[in-house]
Amino acid sequence: MKELLEKYVSGKKVLILGFGLEGRSTLKLLRRYFPDLNLAVADKNTNLDISGLENDAHLNFILGENYLEQIPLFDVVFKTPGISLNGLTINLGNTILLSQSSVFIENYKQQIIGITGTKGKSTTSSLIFHLLQTARKDSVFVGNIGQPPFDVISKINSQTIIVFEMSSHQLEHTFFSPHIGILLNVFEEHLDHYHSFEKYSLAKLNIAKYQTSADYFIFNGKDAWLNDFINQGQTKGLKIGFASSSSPEADIYIENETIKCSFLDRKPIPISERTLRGNHNLNNILAATAACLLQNIAEKDIETGIKTFKPLEHRLEYVGTFCGIEFINDSISTIPESTMEAVNTIENTDTIILGGFDRGIDYRQLIRFLADSSIHNFIFTGPAGKHMLDEFSILKKGFQQTFFIQSFNELPAIISGNTKPGKACLLSPAASSYDQFKNFEERGRLFKKIAGLIGESCH
Repeated sequence: MKELLEKYVSGKKVLILGFGLEGRSTLKLLRRYFPDLNLAVADKNTNLDISGLENDAHLNFILGENYLEQIPLFDVVFKTPGISLNGLTINLGNTILLSQSSVFIENYKQQIIGITGTKGKSTTSSLIFHLLQTARKDSVFVGNIGQPPFDVISKINSQTIIVFEMSSHQLEHTFFSPHIGILLNVFEEHLDHYHSFEKYSLAKLNIAKYQTSADYFIFNGKDAWLNDFINQGQTKGLKIGFASSSSPEADIYIENETIKCSFLDRKPIPISERTLRGNHNLNNILAATAACLLQNIAEKDIETGIKTFKPLEHRLEYVGTFCGIEFINDSISTIPESTMEAVNTIENTDTIILGGFDRGIDYRQLIRFLADSSIHNFIFTGPAGKHMLDEFSILKKGFQQTFFIQSFNELPAIISGNTKPGKACLLSPAASSYDQFKNFEERGRLFKKIAGLIGESCH
């Protein structure tokens, strides 16, 4: 890695753009290899914690609202994923934009299983890592779930399998694709960052764009949009399509609660004892299994791993049954498609909580779906909830009642007073959390706390 980085930074003016978790990770690695390299950090936050860096004579900070305007003054910029350059009017000139993701994949390409998708990437990535650990394979897990790739370099040898969960932000300025690339799905999201679905989609497609004929691209075989991308010759990787049932598009599929594949001569794998609920998770299981079969993981280890995998928090998470009401936390659901899947999975839903920050997503299909459902109680919140409520009020049935809340503090009385015992209360908002919460995790944790408080009120 040192030699590769030296190729980019030697004799250059280098900027680290954004000083969050990944920006600090980049600085740490560059300082390890190049203690005397002149570096600058640019960030909007004027109150950065720079403790421990005060004595670095070769480090400068550019802070404040105009921090992006300094980019053309540098030869090389390591950009943090969350910073959007869309709409930037300055001329970048000959400045090279890099990302940790791009440099990391360039160096470790043959060892990487890269996973992306609008929904399901954290579950699929975590499942792959769990399957590798079950098979006692030397493996590390990096990326969007919380660990910058540069942080694990000391743990990697030539035999290490790297599971890399990649968001669209991490892929946007990536010019290399992993040896095994997985694209689960692409739905409307992050339009506040990209301003168009096309730009968002193109970022996702970098997971396969730079593959060669010696690489593998695992994708949803029934996704017409992805098939168009493939038919246009946009990736050279060997294509492996997954589908939850046998079909001409499926190289790996499920039949009678068993995984079967046609791209390798491997035994069928029973999954009847899986811990992951919902049809959407069948695709996640198939993608993970395909990647592990390519790594020559034994069928028995895959079967055991699928049985023992612990589902992630905030993803159709069973919170508990309180006052006879089953509480399900699906706070990760920030788009209509995932909310519809949640309702299909939790068939006994009697109360659903919807809404949050409005990013301009089209909710018409979701509203029609909800109006045709058997759900009785609809609790809306935030600007997105107001948007949904306005549309839903036109289509709702006589037995369906609606509520609009300003904060989650209003939930206990509405849930307790209207949800039938034996039924479920589902948090699956179909919207971002940023109107009231720092992130979807904070929203989910508050919902779980409220469920507990409702339980205490029954005693």
